[in-house]
Amino acid sequence: GIRAEVEAKTAAPGSTTVNCKTLRDTLRGLKASEVALSHDEKTLSISAGATKITLPTLPADEYPALPDSTTTEGLAELNIPADHLREAIRRTLPAASTDETLAILTGLLLEQRERTLRLVATDTYHLHVVTLERSGDCGDDWSAIIPARALKLVGQLLPKKYKDDVTLTFGEQQVAMCWPGRRIVTRLIQGQYWNYQRVIPGNAESRTPAQVGSFTVDRDAQIDALKVAAPIALSEAGKIILTPRSDAVEVTAKGYPDSQISQDVPAIGQGGIKQAYNVDYLLDALNACGEGEVTFKQHGEISPFL
Repeated sequence: GIRAEVEAKTAAPGSTTVNCKTLRDTLRGLKASEVALSHDEKTLSISAGATKITLPTLPADEYPALPDSTTTEGLAELNIPADHLREAIRRTLPAASTDETLAILTGLLLEQRERTLRLVATDTYHLHVVTLERSGDCGDDWSAIIPARALKLVGQLLPKKYKDDVTLTFGEQQVAMCWPGRRIVTRLIQGQYWNYQRVIPGNAESRTPAQVGSFTVDRDAQIDALKVAAPIALSEAGKIILTPRSDAVEVTAKGYPDSQISQDVPAIGQGGIKQAYNVDYLLDALNACGEGEVTFKQHGEISPFL
């Protein structure tokens, strides 16, 4: 559930229930900077200049009660700067699964380990991990899985001009995410998250072979090349091939029936190997990286790359 507050001049307290989509679309079409609202038992009246609107309503006491603060207490509470949270959500969200048969992977894993907070998303085909450094007394280690659609909503609703903290309060089954004027409460996803550590090279649990090569490219130049090749690659299940050389990476794709493309992106190579990628997953990963240079670390033709 979502609770929002806006500044208003009120003549008398009151409450009612109205269809959200109808109200949103109606207000979106108005040009006025202010609107006047009034209601009786059956209707909501909206006035904006010469425009008069009447919408049907339902009794407010029939609306389901939102969870109170007692349902989001007990596990942990943390404050995250809004810019850091917004950026972490943007970088991890593309890797979250949309397959409801893998319900646990439709969420983002938040886990605290000592002085770091990790956000993790994967659909088992690609994996995005963002690590945020924390200061002060962080308490015990813990983890929770928040539905990706709830965090997507947080990213959309957080005003870009808001720079202070967002407070996340975790209970056993729910989490509340709050900043001035907004409170979003959602159920946590219960269960054991996929052991993503085993596919990250260098971890003690990793099953990925040793590194066999690497190359470094300018992120924006690589993205531009992939966008040009994507229409052809997507006609063949999104397959795109990168072939690193000493001074460039060749980007190639073949499509149905006889289309193909080849282009070079300047690069610094260190013994990289020819490898096939999914163009959509690769674009997601590059868009999640910061501007500047990006290094590909390869671990075999059919092994995950970092």
